[in-house]
Amino acid sequence: MNNKKATFYVIVGLLVIFLPLTVFGTVMKFANRTVDENPNHDFFYDGYLWFYSDTNEFLSKYECMTEVCELSKTTIDDTEYGINYYPDGNIEHLPVLGDYVFITDGTDIKLYNITSGSTLETYKSVKDYHTKLSTDAVIVQNTSGLWGMFSFQDKLNSVLPFEYDFIGLANNANDGLLSISKMITLKDNKWAIVDNTNSMLSGYIDDPIVDYNDEYIISKKDNEINVYGYNDTEYFMDMQITNYVRLDNYLGLVEGNTLRIYRSLNTDPVKEIMLSNNDSKIEFQMEDGNLNILVDDNVVDTLAI
Repeated sequence: MNNKKATFYVIVGLLVIFLPLTVFGTVMKFANRTVDENPNHDFFYDGYLWFYSDTNEFLSKYECMTEVCELSKTTIDDTEYGINYYPDGNIEHLPVLGDYVFITDGTDIKLYNITSGSTLETYKSVKDYHTKLSTDAVIVQNTSGLWGMFSFQDKLNSVLPFEYDFIGLANNANDGLLSISKMITLKDNKWAIVDNTNSMLSGYIDDPIVDYNDEYIISKKDNEINVYGYNDTEYFMDMQITNYVRLDNYLGLVEGNTLRIYRSLNTDPVKEIMLSNNDSKIEFQMEDGNLNILVDDNVVDTLAI
């Protein structure tokens, strides 16, 4: 009987010694599973989006609230106004911009800080034309429906405040990079060009601004097209322009059945082409240092640049 009691006390003593060590070891094992929880480093895994550094170091994970949980995709609302926007971007989702990324979770778009693992704000839409904007910028619509712009170069900066009904960029891409030195804006039913310090470069224009370059601005409403300078000068006031095409500094204007092509608005047209009808499809294409002029998909003339 005494031997049994002695054995019992020995077992109890061993449990007192080793059980806390076992529990402590288990806690430490789970505490150190931050990376092992996602052994293959999948982007979406176990209800989370996982973020790692370039050296494969775990940074943070975002907990998805809905089944639709992914990096956000761009919104293109430029078609509502007929803007000549960049159509050739092929980046499906908005990229990681420094420490930040936009995440679509259900109907919400959230700005997420990868380094701190925190959500900063919720938005309605984001836009980058499926390509890269200069200074890692993104056009953003807040939940009140107003548009602004952020830059993520070095740190998060506001480029344009959330006070616009529309912000857009004309097709001015250089190797797929869109400049934000000038932007189309709509505010209080007035259109204008502003720069990336939110300074107005043009006067207010009543009709939608659909295109621009460094010399002029083009507005269009229905079949009426107007061309303005940045000093509020209006060009071609004696013409009834029904269609236009622009590529870099070359501008083609259609009046009646005549296509006039300008290299500068302060000079005479460099070419005039008669069209079979004023509904013809007009395009410019650069090829081998020449400007090809296409009418209804056929090259009708070529200008040396």
